[in-house]
Amino acid sequence: MKSRSFFVYLGLLVVLLLSIGVGSWVGILKHSPLPWLQGGVTRNPAAALFVPRQAPLMVSLVVNPEKLAALGLVQTPWGKRRATLTELQQVKTSLLSATGLDYRRQIEPWLGDEISLAVTTLDVDRDLSNGVQPGYLLMVEARDENLAKEFLQLSYTDQAIAPEAGLTFDQYKGVNLVIPEAGSHRFASAIIGNYVLFANEAKVLRNAINTVQVPDLNLSHDPQYIEALETIDRQHIGVMVANLPALSAWIANDPAPEEPTLEQRLAIAIGLHPEGLIAETALIGETQPALVPGTTAPPTHVLNYIPDDAMLAIAGQDLQQLWQSATTGLNPKSPLSQILQQAVAAIQEPLGIDLPEDIFAWISGEYALALVPDAERNQVEWLFVAERNQGTDLEPVMEHFDSLAQEKGLSVGRLPLGDRRVTAWTEIDTKDRDNLVQLNANVRGAHLSLDDYELFATSVKTLSRSLKANEGRSLLANKDFQTSIAQLPTENSGYFFADWRQGSQLFKTQVPILRVVDYVAKPFFNHLRSFTLTSTGSTQDIRRSTLFFNLSPNRLQN
Repeated sequence: MKSRSFFVYLGLLVVLLLSIGVGSWVGILKHSPLPWLQGGVTRNPAAALFVPRQAPLMVSLVVNPEKLAALGLVQTPWGKRRATLTELQQVKTSLLSATGLDYRRQIEPWLGDEISLAVTTLDVDRDLSNGVQPGYLLMVEARDENLAKEFLQLSYTDQAIAPEAGLTFDQYKGVNLVIPEAGSHRFASAIIGNYVLFANEAKVLRNAINTVQVPDLNLSHDPQYIEALETIDRQHIGVMVANLPALSAWIANDPAPEEPTLEQRLAIAIGLHPEGLIAETALIGETQPALVPGTTAPPTHVLNYIPDDAMLAIAGQDLQQLWQSATTGLNPKSPLSQILQQAVAAIQEPLGIDLPEDIFAWISGEYALALVPDAERNQVEWLFVAERNQGTDLEPVMEHFDSLAQEKGLSVGRLPLGDRRVTAWTEIDTKDRDNLVQLNANVRGAHLSLDDYELFATSVKTLSRSLKANEGRSLLANKDFQTSIAQLPTENSGYFFADWRQGSQLFKTQVPILRVVDYVAKPFFNHLRSFTLTSTGSTQDIRRSTLFFNLSPNRLQN
């Protein structure tokens, strides 16, 4: 089996069971007194007992998938229920075919309230000479242990009779193991207590047995894991826990990463909501909690200058302090830090500027960065708005920008925009056409000072749209944005808003991993309108955030 096929194959199961019927429960929760109206359940994954504390990743569904799917079907129109049921059955059948079991006959009768999937180790045998094989473990709770044993025993008895089965039976510390032939696409399996375990290697099962028998080895007794989950009090249907340094190494397919300077763990709890899904996150293991910005009133005034059709918007306060917090509080080798550094490099290198020195240093008030579509030219434009600090002289800063533009061969000019003057940095070239010299001007950037704000954009047209937004057509009037921020804590450090309907193709192009995520959870993304993230400050060394997924009851065309 290929290195990642096990995780991708079974990851589809966990994620899709979360997303099948997702649009339907949006409607039912609005009118239902069901207990899940509060978001789900309070239980955390008991299967963490089988997972080593240094494991890169564990994803858990902590409600019965049949109940979750049935909840969605209740509000599905009669004319669409057959199609939904067919899709659900196809997902279950195809995704569990690699276990060699039939979902409906051999798994559904004993399936309990938890399915957990873990990347347990970066390389099972820790021998680089024979390649890299991460360890993957699927843990399925059985509501009836005897029934689970009965169905599995019958299944494997039938398979063992077949001459091509290649199954062997072993026992390890009192636990019976079913081990497929090397190179087979079937999984090794075992039953421990009321859990049925599947793994890509028999050694992963043996390690799981060792882990559950020694509390100090397993994730459920890890102080960071316990502390992270204790800070999340929202009821939920799913939980994800990641060891960020190890996760970064797994993503990079690096089985022997350097010893991390910081131990960082991320916990995410996902709950149902009448308008979609809401997730709470806890990031633990930082060294500079004092630098983490506290929660404040959200930045709303600056959003008046962001057009209502922005496909992406980031807004906050005190950009300089935020940058200091991000660069000093995160492990430089963590995925979050790497993404941040790459984003900054992508912006500042083409422009020839130093973002922390040239931009961040003078922004201690509100700011907003947006990506705005230009339908006429079939492209997107950047817009940046920053509140001017009182008493700050920005003339030297603007002169510096003019100098940088001229060094890049751009001309600096002043253009009228209504009753205002705009500074435009323009690329000018000439072409001979029919013995005539043709002058072409391409605006690469524009700047405007307005009241207490500085506006920057990649075109004069975008600046004009920003002015019109301030007249009543801003992001604050966008219904999806209004719905999203209404579900988030009122005190926060800012917003990250993305309109998936408009920007999905661009997002997947710029962030390739989103293509995989979109493929894995297609039913979910078919209903996704937008998502919004906000930071809610920190407690000691734990950063907390809330993420809201705005979902439509009807399928959307992306």
